[in-house]
Amino acid sequence: MPLKRAYGTARGVATAGNNFLVLISARSSDRSITGIGECQPRHKLTGDGDRKGDTAWEFLRAACSHLHHRRLRFGSADEAAREVRTVMGELEKLAASHGTSEHGPRPFRGTLLGIEVALLDTVARTLALSIAELLGKQRDDIGISISTISSEATDIPAAVIRQERYPMTRVKGLGDLERDWNLLETVTRANRSVERDKPLWMDINEALTVEDAVRFIDGLVERMSDGRLTRSVVLEGILPKAEFTRLAELQRHADTMVRAVAGTTGELDLRIMPDEGMWDADDLAELNKHGGCRALNIKAPKAGGLLASLDLARAAVRADPDIHICIGGMLGTSDVTAFALHNLARALPRVDYLTSVPPSNVEQRITRPLTRYRERGSNIIAPQKGNGLGTRLVLEQVEPYVLRSYDSAAPESPRTPHERRVEAIERAKESLDALITTGLKQNLHRAAMRDRGDEHHQRVAEILEHAEPHHVTHMMARELERYRIPLRSGVSFHAQMIEQSQAKELRAFRPGWLLDDKLSAYRFADELGLRRPYCDQTVYHFEDIEVRHPIAIKPVRSTGAQGVYLVFSTDRIVHMRDNKEFSSWDEMAEHATWLMSDRSRRTLPDRWMVEELVIEDSESMRPAADLKFYAFYGEILLIQESRRESGFAVRYWNPQGEPVSTGRHEDKPLADAVGPTAQQLETAAAISTQIPTPFMRIDMLRGENELVYGEFTPRPGYFDEYSAHWDRAFGEAWVKAEGRIIADVLAGKDFATFAKATGTAQRELAVFTEAGG
Repeated sequence: MPLKRAYGTARGVATAGNNFLVLISARSSDRSITGIGECQPRHKLTGDGDRKGDTAWEFLRAACSHLHHRRLRFGSADEAAREVRTVMGELEKLAASHGTSEHGPRPFRGTLLGIEVALLDTVARTLALSIAELLGKQRDDIGISISTISSEATDIPAAVIRQERYPMTRVKGLGDLERDWNLLETVTRANRSVERDKPLWMDINEALTVEDAVRFIDGLVERMSDGRLTRSVVLEGILPKAEFTRLAELQRHADTMVRAVAGTTGELDLRIMPDEGMWDADDLAELNKHGGCRALNIKAPKAGGLLASLDLARAAVRADPDIHICIGGMLGTSDVTAFALHNLARALPRVDYLTSVPPSNVEQRITRPLTRYRERGSNIIAPQKGNGLGTRLVLEQVEPYVLRSYDSAAPESPRTPHERRVEAIERAKESLDALITTGLKQNLHRAAMRDRGDEHHQRVAEILEHAEPHHVTHMMARELERYRIPLRSGVSFHAQMIEQSQAKELRAFRPGWLLDDKLSAYRFADELGLRRPYCDQTVYHFEDIEVRHPIAIKPVRSTGAQGVYLVFSTDRIVHMRDNKEFSSWDEMAEHATWLMSDRSRRTLPDRWMVEELVIEDSESMRPAADLKFYAFYGEILLIQESRRESGFAVRYWNPQGEPVSTGRHEDKPLADAVGPTAQQLETAAAISTQIPTPFMRIDMLRGENELVYGEFTPRPGYFDEYSAHWDRAFGEAWVKAEGRIIADVLAGKDFATFAKATGTAQRELAVFTEAGG
């Protein structure tokens, strides 16, 4: 289900949600009952495996088959709940039998939730009860506490001010301490500008270390005590899930810091809330052994159902009656989930925060009635009027979004897993193509574009975000040109990289590949007069390399520093790919032999070069930092600065010297990055104008008081990971660079330096392609 607006967190940006809908048909005496539930397979977050949901789908089919013709016997709410618990126990065992290591110790929790909700809906309707009543209803009125402000929001103060109805303000942090402190101060000022001083809640999605978390807490308390922040803050998800028990340590530290300033500032409230590491009551018990936290976010897709969530809440309140409990939802779900969580909230022994807002950000609401607020401007959810879940599925609204389906009552011919996967892909593609094509036909035509104005043009642009060139007809293309609306995928760096690979398969000449050979690249660097590491330009078998230091040993062809060894001394050798250290030449040789064997994931040929080891600081023998210039024939669009001494760390810069986010390596910031100089940018741009190809990444080493040539990279690794913004920006730069090359060639430019340096490589390439390489 596509989202109307992309949603950003420290973990990334989401544009859609993928869910499974479960419908259970049952009979009680002469009555037919249908229950519905929504599974939320969020890969590792919920124990559901791969991101595409294939393994979760296979488990769901097995679970449906297990439930087929199953009898449930009950005469009261308690008996019905016990029956559902019994069935879920059976399905948990089935899940364990289907799970693998990628599903973790609690497999298919997100999928189990949807099955359980459908069962609870079925039995509650049978008894003419709501699910809340079936679970033990504690309250009628429930209010939404917050609507989370995405990290992608462009005007934070305006978004805060618009949230008048909610008693709290929740924002997504990014894990940058200064930026996140400033964000909370901005939110506080925005609230106070309209005479509101709401409690704050920040979710950082596992972005901090314990040490940084302590610093962040100290900064929060300082700002809370001097009035820059409100006096009540919830801090969620700050540590990686593997360290979630250390959240208790952070809660103790927060309590200590708050008590230290209490005499001068009055009472402050800073609560630490577990997130990804907290699944169920077992995790709560483990956390409480270490001291516990003062807030709890219950995620039903992680707990495995509403019943397990209820058990977790009851255990939390027994351990600490003052704990604040939240019921939180997952991104991209429908009103089916909203109704389920609202029923759960009405049955909990305590609920302080509810974040399951009516899902207005999904492209299509698929039930009737919808979840809604009691009245305009209120945060209180309207009372539920129907039995069971309280809503029904509207099938015609679901059908355009269905990618695959299964009916446990329908016989199936046996198929292999591969055949089922291919069929699922075909159905998904057909459904998505039909959805996009229909949307474009309805909106991207002359009359609509002419008469409906800018708002309509924006809707067309939003559909085009998901479109491919084959969805756009000739007439549609003319309308896009007329109103200057871009088709993002029409100009794509990702697509250009794939095209380069296909051109190689078709044996079509692409000059950029000639510089992928290090010896040819060195000849070209020499022709340009670039300072490069000294190299005798001999290709060695590894066993023939002379033992000496300091040197760098590199494969003639490799990517991602695989097989690159920095030999500082005979007892200090580092493999750059993974920072593995060797204390002798023999250890390094053994590792290189393994890389050249069939056991290696990517076998390296026994062709090696030996060159000068470039040092940035001769006193500390610190290796040079990498500066990689993304060059488009005279235009530098991006600079990647990275180091590998103690684990790969990177920072990206634009040509103006500003750090930028690219969607890659967001969790590996390079703390001491300094960026390129204007002279270095000029040098890289000048080099690129001597290469007759629209794009080349020019990799340099920042040596001691000098920039040293490293290598040319015609196809950067993991080019698919760049954000949509950078994919489009690179694609546009590519097209413009092609135009500049054509203009220069027509004006008489002959690229003689490139031709001279790569003549041998061209002949080698001819042999290579003739051999089918």
